[in-house]
Amino acid sequence: MIFWFHGWGNNIDTALSEYGLSRQFADAAVNAVLVLPETARNAPDSYGGKLEQKNTFCSLVNDVLKKLAAMNVISNNARAGNIILAGHSGAYRVMARILQNGNEPVNEVILFDALYADTDKFMDWLTANRHHRFINLYTDHGGTKEETEKLLAAYKNSAADFLAAEDGALNLEALRTNKLVFLHTNLAHDDVIASHRTFEQFIQSSCLQNK
Repeated sequence: MIFWFHGWGNNIDTALSEYGLSRQFADAAVNAVLVLPETARNAPDSYGGKLEQKNTFCSLVNDVLKKLAAMNVISNNARAGNIILAGHSGAYRVMARILQNGNEPVNEVILFDALYADTDKFMDWLTANRHHRFINLYTDHGGTKEETEKLLAAYKNSAADFLAAEDGALNLEALRTNKLVFLHTNLAHDDVIASHRTFEQFIQSSCLQNK
């Protein structure tokens, strides 16, 4: 399952159309379902509502499984399998709190110019399991560069392995073989998802199986 969370001033419909999420998801050809939970609709707000509360994300995953079973897409006893959280901009907050309170295993996190705060929650999740993958794509003027550079400096002074690169120079193999990835891009804040089709590349190289 891939859960996408939109940022400020957006909703699930505009995220799908403006950022080409459904097209990129289909072209990635992974054996997964894309889920877009609605949070603060068309508002300058990062609050994730009930999804920030304990066990709510686990309940959402179970609701999705029940719906898919009712549609005869999966069997009644199917399990969630690998789970990826991905989001843009202000989505960082609900994603961080799902990692903290969701009570559902998450395999990968992808931040599209979204590392504004709650860095400790992402890192607690990352260090809890060496197989977790964390991708942080950041821009010069989206407000995430300073927090990203502080985190990069901390990793440079540790024994942890990480990849820091420009988004245009990256290939799928590098994405597959690195668990901690920092990608700088010259794109504008609202262009980071669709312009280089990075959402497609990230899920192609993820823990999800191809169809």
